[in-house]
Amino acid sequence: MSEDAKEKILEFLKGVGGKGVATQADIIKGTKLDRDTVKKAIKELALEEKIIDAGVAAGVVGFKIKT
Repeated sequence: MSEDAKEKILEFLKGVGGKGVATQADIIKGTKLDRDTVKKAIKELALEEKIIDAGVAAGVVGFKIKT
């Protein structure tokens, strides 16, 4: 996985307001990365414990930076 893609996602999540939670769709829109790249990068970032699953609302998973 491209380190550049993972860095873009981390930077995007740092800029998310409120509780800092963004869905996969939000990340795709905000980073302009394709869906498969975002999906793979999210999985890797979660395994590296850089982001966490922030819960599910209406069947949609949100992600945020691990603090």
